[in-house]
Amino acid sequence: MRYRFTGHTLDLARRELHRDGTPVVVEPKVFDLLVYLLENRERVVGRDELIEHVWRGRIVSDGAVDTAVKLARQAVGDSGAAQRAIRTVPRKGVRFVADPIVEGGTDAPRAAPADRLALPDKPSIAVLPFANLGGDPEEEYFADGMTEDLITALSKFRWMFVIARNSAFVYKGRHVDVIQTGRELGVRHVLEGSVRKAGTRIRLTAQLIDATTGGHVWADRYDRDLVDVFAVQDELTAAVAGALAPALERSESERARLGGAADVRAWDHCLRGMWHFHRYTKEDARQALLCFGQAQTLDPALSDAHAWAARVRLFAVAEPGGADTAAPLREAFAAGHRALNLDRENALAHYVLALGASYSGDFAAARQHADRAVELNPNLAIAHAARALAAFRERRNEEGLAALDVAARLSPNDSQMFIWDTNRASALYCLGRYEAAAESARRGASIRWFSKGALILAASLAKLGQAEAAGVAMREILAREAKGEAVFQAFAHVTSREDRRHLLEGLRAAGMPEEQARKWA
Repeated sequence: MRYRFTGHTLDLARRELHRDGTPVVVEPKVFDLLVYLLENRERVVGRDELIEHVWRGRIVSDGAVDTAVKLARQAVGDSGAAQRAIRTVPRKGVRFVADPIVEGGTDAPRAAPADRLALPDKPSIAVLPFANLGGDPEEEYFADGMTEDLITALSKFRWMFVIARNSAFVYKGRHVDVIQTGRELGVRHVLEGSVRKAGTRIRLTAQLIDATTGGHVWADRYDRDLVDVFAVQDELTAAVAGALAPALERSESERARLGGAADVRAWDHCLRGMWHFHRYTKEDARQALLCFGQAQTLDPALSDAHAWAARVRLFAVAEPGGADTAAPLREAFAAGHRALNLDRENALAHYVLALGASYSGDFAAARQHADRAVELNPNLAIAHAARALAAFRERRNEEGLAALDVAARLSPNDSQMFIWDTNRASALYCLGRYEAAAESARRGASIRWFSKGALILAASLAKLGQAEAAGVAMREILAREAKGEAVFQAFAHVTSREDRRHLLEGLRAAGMPEEQARKWA
């Protein structure tokens, strides 16, 4: 698709902007902003919406948004004074006001709309054969092996629709138009990549592209020493699949959230629920449950809808707030078992049951479900995090830390990283490694304030002899406690008497009121 306006042509498929036939250099984010404003030109687009869509919800400054808008104006020959193409509406946002001519297709041959394959109900992806940039035919097997391994790894995420190997390899050695390929294969996303070998080093690059717009969703680069070929392939496969799955989930959740009310597919309701869940607020948890309930109504056999509902219920158990946790725990177990009965090989169902078992003290069941989740999908980061929690609850702290390292390596930007950092801090504190515990607790708090992490930080600082810093941390806890946040309720998750005594030592030294200490002693 192309847009023509004021002497400019913006080509979505080729991601190019021309002015009177001459290419205009545009930064990727600025190009994405232009596309979004054009596609939503019938209305004013606010700053928060731009951050959600163009920056994918990342934290960016107001100045960064203003700069991108300014560069977008410059790219299309506009200015803040003229505002012929992009108009600022004070206190509301910006709007694309030039009247474009919309042309379907590009110069490359296109499948007619009637020839398009229907998109699956769930998130869909094609992994195209990785290019061998080194040029050595002997290295072709490595690139092909990476492609095949990634297809297999992504297929283990049962919420994805993954194009089979034989269909993907039809495109080997061809210069492809991603939008055209998406139409031909009936997928919303395409993964492209390349492999380059230099001596004993191998470099792999991968990029996830939205095949409906040609926009980039995610990209990364991986460098490894090529010692054992198969070991390196396994390591790279795990790294790419682990990072790619959350990126695809975020992209699809955002698409579903912004979709129209007429789109009532069960998976879209699931995706909207995922978006709400990852915001980690009580109101969003309530909205998430409504979304998963709608998905279950539309498709009662959709195992993941029940598994996600269980995951939301467990949020109330993991986040202390003074409320009774027995009811949400019962509801989580019921939903988790419904998910498992619908699909015995659903790794997500085993994951939520592992979490529930850890919270309820059934550590044998927690180990069993966590191990099964990892067995079913070794690249599912949260399954390794569940395995870590089960180990922590049984005071197998070193084992738990190792499992958490795997989870963080698979999903380095996971939305649950603040929880993982908190669990890591707790284990490190129990091991007497107070400096590392404080560092991990601070890292988690920099993402999101979490009651358990705050307690670990205060106790660690006290153990380190940093009385002033420990007092500051305790005063913040007490202030939140006074507002009814029930921060000290996090003690409910400390199951070992020895660990409870150890933590109380640090908290008393940090200034924990004695009446609170006696309550949890």
